[in-house]
Amino acid sequence: RALSRGMGLADSLSWNPHKMMGAPLQCSVFLMRRQHGGGGLREMNGCQATYCFQEDKNFPEEDMGDMTLHCSRKADSFKLWLLWKAVGDAGMAHRVDEAVRLARRFAAIAMDQSALRDLGVEGTFVVWRSQQPFYCNVCFYYVPPCLKGLEEGGTPFWEMGKEEEGAVRISRVAPYIKNRMQRAGTCGMMGFCGQHNHFRLVIASPIGLNESDMLQLICDIDTHGKSYTEQTQGQPGSPPRQ
Repeated sequence: RALSRGMGLADSLSWNPHKMMGAPLQCSVFLMRRQHGGGGLREMNGCQATYCFQEDKNFPEEDMGDMTLHCSRKADSFKLWLLWKAVGDAGMAHRVDEAVRLARRFAAIAMDQSALRDLGVEGTFVVWRSQQPFYCNVCFYYVPPCLKGLEEGGTPFWEMGKEEEGAVRISRVAPYIKNRMQRAGTCGMMGFCGQHNHFRLVIASPIGLNESDMLQLICDIDTHGKSYTEQTQGQPGSPPRQ
């Protein structure tokens, strides 16, 4: 709720219930403050196709077809209505709050060395800027045992230049683990390609997820990551060197 504070001051906003809310694709909402004339949507999207929009029918000014890019998909709103009817305001709020809670819980465990030891984790997790996520995305690095100490006493990974030795070496880890997890069918974790590769966990919808899934994900990453050596690059089943 705090992150949405002030949005009532905006002239317009968009919302995609097919993402965090788990509504069926495609289901997007675009809200505008201006009401008369379709809030400018008719001017932006309308083609005035005479075979679709005739002025001699009842209430032509209320025809919303010429206000949208896809004209006849107004039934998409029915998906949101059904979802809201099924779970209510409290259920909608819970989905967002639970996604954020799980993301923050994952980050908290990843930064808790004692908790990681209790799980038997041998590698090291380094959460982006060592801070809790603001929303439901968690960016982090996994440092395998063979690279332990790569960051200690030096520049944090996120401040390293792309060509620095530490950045080059840690960038090879995420694609390797992602490859093995995908082949094992355990997860399609995403290697995020920004300045250099790291992991990006997105709790897009918490439906069917709980804290045990966060623990299992950490253990799975470590299971595949602790077998990593810099000599494994280029072997069958390993991503090519960058």
